[in-house]
Amino acid sequence: MKFTGNARRQSGEPTEHDAGSFPHGSERVELERALAAFRDSARAAADRPEHFWERQRLSIRDRLNSTRRSRDLETTWIWASATAFVILVLTLLVPRGETEVPDIAAGQDQELLVAIERSLNREVPKALEPASILTEELDVAASKSLKK
Repeated sequence: MKFTGNARRQSGEPTEHDAGSFPHGSERVELERALAAFRDSARAAADRPEHFWERQRLSIRDRLNSTRRSRDLETTWIWASATAFVILVLTLLVPRGETEVPDIAAGQDQELLVAIERSLNREVPKALEPASILTEELDVAASKSLKK
């Protein structure tokens, strides 16, 4: 492999690409002086006392820590909200302990009504027929007195 382009650049010889754009002679010297002056002024501007850099480090550390704290706080709020939501959903979905208590009295009343109906539908013995006529007359008389 040939690296003739890099060899020319390292030796300071202009290449075909650099022929019209790279300064030569006195222009080059002026440009190098200007760059050196800029470099020196940049270093002088960046040359600060040690306490300045210490303050910068502390400031950066504080910002990083506050960012971590805010992230921790956000994470805490997210978990707290999620937990509250889960508790709310479970409260709404889980059946309450109040179950319907069967009405035992109603069951007994129903049994009594069925027993009375059966006894009314049974044939009355011949010996008790006059008593059944008497009870029917008493029922009619009682219903007439209630209507008045």
